[in-house]
Amino acid sequence: MQRAEIVAEGEVQKVGYRDVVQKIARKLGIVGYAENLEGGDVKIVAEGKEEILRKFIEKIKINKFPIFVEKIETEFAEAENEFKYFKIKRGDWREELGERVDMAGTLLYRSVELGEKNLEQGDKMLEKQDQMSAKQDQMLDKQDQTIGVIKEGNEKLSEDIRSGNEKLSEDIRSGNEKICNKLDSGNEKLLEGQDKMLEKQDQTIGVIREGTEEMRESREENKTILKDFHQETIQRFDMVDVKYGKIAENMEKILQEMKEERREFRETIEKLIKTSLEKK
Repeated sequence: MQRAEIVAEGEVQKVGYRDVVQKIARKLGIVGYAENLEGGDVKIVAEGKEEILRKFIEKIKINKFPIFVEKIETEFAEAENEFKYFKIKRGDWREELGERVDMAGTLLYRSVELGEKNLEQGDKMLEKQDQMSAKQDQMLDKQDQTIGVIKEGNEKLSEDIRSGNEKLSEDIRSGNEKICNKLDSGNEKLLEGQDKMLEKQDQTIGVIREGTEEMRESREENKTILKDFHQETIQRFDMVDVKYGKIAENMEKILQEMKEERREFRETIEKLIKTSLEKK
């Protein structure tokens, strides 16, 4: 436990400072007393735990009308445990009564002062409201003007849109007619081109047919020539085969290869003819 002897200086007498100190002390569990000193200061003796005493000292540094604590001097010592609660040591009853009256007069004066300020603020607010009302009237006039301009602009815009739509419709109709004319002309040219292509195809098929017939005739002649050549060659090699058997065998292979090439040539010609007939 610690003991703190405190002297508070400033506007601390006749303003209810001791009453406030007593309330704070009792709330924190501090014991001791507070009394007025000659010269206008207040002495406070408080006992309690050190951390609670320091909190108490901070709370009694009051600067709120009508109390203004300008300075606090504090001395710590060991607690003497002489108090059971926190009290106010009052002086002569006449002095205490005068202090109460003085405090009441101070509060009354302060109330009147605040009332006058409130009236001044009210007058200023009314003046501001009048100015705001005038501004609102001006804004309403401007809004009416703006609405009129917007209506006029909307009417003109609607008229321009209608005129533009009519012109656009006319342009679309004209464009559609031109497109149709170009399509008709293009279709005619396309048909002419298709007719020419068909004519060319007919000519091509005729040429292929003629070539095919010629190839068939040529193939028959080649078959006859090859057959005669083959027989003649066999006869000649039969005569030589006795002495030159290997030559006959080689010639047989050559002839076999020629037959194979002839077969492949025939298949190619047949495919060509079939393709030409399918295109027709």
